[in-house]
Amino acid sequence: MTTETRREARRPHIITRVTRRRLLVTGGQAAAGFGAASLLAACGSKKSSPGQTSTPTATAAGTPKRGGSVTVRIQSDPPNFSVFTASFLTAGFADLAYNKLLAQKVGPDVTPDQVVLEPDLAAAMPEQPDSTTYIFKLRPGVKWQNVPPANGAALTAQDVVDAVNAYRTNTASAFRSDYGAIDSVAATDAQTIKIVTKEPYAPLLAISAGQYGLRVFPVKLLENDAIKKQAVGTGPFILDSYQQGSRASYKRNPDYFRSDRPYLDAVTLAIIPQEASAISAFETGQADIIGSIPCVSADEVKRAKSDAKYGATYDVFPGGYIALNTTKAPFSDARVRRAVSMAFNRKAESDALECGQGKPDQLIPTGAWKLALRPDQMGDASKYWAYNPDEAKKLLAEAGFANGFEVSAVYTPQYGQAYQDSLARAASDFKAVGITVKPTAVQYNQWISSLYRPPFKFDGMLWGPSRYYSDPDPYVWYWLHPDPKQGISNQSRVNDPQLVPLLTKQRQTLDSQQRNAVLEQIEKIVADQQYYVGRTTGVAYTFWQPWIQGYGLYLGYDFPQLERIWDARR
Repeated sequence: MTTETRREARRPHIITRVTRRRLLVTGGQAAAGFGAASLLAACGSKKSSPGQTSTPTATAAGTPKRGGSVTVRIQSDPPNFSVFTASFLTAGFADLAYNKLLAQKVGPDVTPDQVVLEPDLAAAMPEQPDSTTYIFKLRPGVKWQNVPPANGAALTAQDVVDAVNAYRTNTASAFRSDYGAIDSVAATDAQTIKIVTKEPYAPLLAISAGQYGLRVFPVKLLENDAIKKQAVGTGPFILDSYQQGSRASYKRNPDYFRSDRPYLDAVTLAIIPQEASAISAFETGQADIIGSIPCVSADEVKRAKSDAKYGATYDVFPGGYIALNTTKAPFSDARVRRAVSMAFNRKAESDALECGQGKPDQLIPTGAWKLALRPDQMGDASKYWAYNPDEAKKLLAEAGFANGFEVSAVYTPQYGQAYQDSLARAASDFKAVGITVKPTAVQYNQWISSLYRPPFKFDGMLWGPSRYYSDPDPYVWYWLHPDPKQGISNQSRVNDPQLVPLLTKQRQTLDSQQRNAVLEQIEKIVADQQYYVGRTTGVAYTFWQPWIQGYGLYLGYDFPQLERIWDARR
C-alpha cells in the first residue's frame, strides 16, 4: 500500500457515521452511506413522508455484469487501518479487504432492522452440539489476497484460529470484552474450527458477523504494527493506494473465492469533509453514493438529480445520547440527571434539525434494535422524556442547585454539523433552567483514545453519537459495566450493583424471549436513573446514481454492499 500526504491546507473534517436506523422510504432498495447535516430554519417545500415510495423502480433489474467502478463519499481519514480499532471510519476503510466466518445478509430484499446471518468464509452456519460449542467448516479453495505478507497462500483453519485468538487476547484489540467468553479455539483439521465458550454466550454469532466482527487477517500483519497501515485479507477488493486527506483506492481481487464477484473493477472512497461539497460532487457525477443527507438538504438533491435513486431512514445524526460523569457532583445525584433530561426540548430538536420527524430515543436505539423499549414504554420513568423545565428547576433545587451550575460538554467536530448543531441548540434549553453549558471541541483521535473510550477524561457532559451493533449486548455491556476493560464505553462511569448481574444474565440467556425480558429490566433501570439521557433520532437520506443496481440498505459502518452491486451501463 502506498501512502501520500497532501500538504496543502485542508478544510476541517466533518464526519458522520454510516449507521442506519430503520427503513422509511424506499422502492424496495436503499443504500447506506455517510453524510452530515446543517442547521436550517425550514425543511424545504417538498419532503417524502415515512412509508412513501420516493423513487421509480428501485429493484435490482437485469443481469449483473462485470466492470465499472464507483466512488463513495466518506468524510475523513481513519485513525488507522487495524481491525482491532473500534472506529467507524476504520471499519469503512479496511472492510473491503476482509471476510469473516459469518456475515450479515445485505441486499434490496433485507430491511435494515433485520439481523440475518449467513456464511461468509464458513461453508455453512456452525454446528452447535451443545450450548457452548460451535464448529465451523471453511469453504474450500479460499486464498489470501496475492499481496504481502499473505502472497496468495491458501487459507487454513489455523489461520482463522490465530486471528480469533488475536482478537480475544491481543492488548491492542478493542474487542477483547466481546470475545472474552471464548474459552478455547482450535483447528481440528485443515478446514475445521472449534470454538468453545466458558458459558452460554448469546451474542457470539451476531457480534462476530457485525461491523466490528471477527475479520480474518494474516497475523504477520501484527509485526511492527503493519496492521495499522495495511489491509490484507481474503476480501473482494485489494487496497491499492491510500492518499491521506484525499482517497483510498481499491481494485478487484481476481482470486476471490466467489468467482462471480465482485462485479466492479474498482472502488474509491473519496474523502469529502463538507456536506455541500459532497452534494455538489454527486450532482456533477464525481461521487456515485452519498449518504446521511439530512431531510433539510434532501430536496436540493432531488431537484438537481431527478433521476437519482434514494431511500430515507431514521439516521444517526443529530441523534444520540448525553453521558454524565456520575462519580462527581452535580451528576452523582439522580435528580440532576433527571432534570437534564426534562430540560432537553426534544420537539424543538426535531423541528429545528429533523423536519419534525425526529423520534425520542434511549440507550438502546429503538430504530436499530427493533425489540428495544420506546421511551413511552418505560413506565413511570417515561416522564423524564417530557419537556418540563419547571419540574427540572424543582429537581435542581431539591438537589441543592437552585441557582444552577456551569458545566463543560465535550464533543468532536468530526461527527458532523448536525451533531454540533444539536449541542448548540440544547445549550439554550439548559440555560433556561440555570445550567450553563460550555461546549468543548476535541479532535477525533483524542476523542476515541481518551474520552469516548477509557480513561474517560471529562468531568461534565459528553455529547454522544448514535451507534449501531448487530446484537443488543454492546449497548448495555459497553455503556454500563463498571470494569473499564469490559465497559469500554461507560462514559457515565455507571457502577450500579443491581445492573451487573443483569448484564451477565442477558449474555448467558440463549432463549431470545427470555433474554429480551432481562434487557427490558436493564432499560428500565437506566431510564429511572437517567444514567444516559436519550436525545432524538431524525430522518436522513441516501442517494445513489441511477445506473447502480443491487445496492441494499445496511445498518453497519462497513460496505458489504459494494461486493454485490453492478454498473447497469455496462
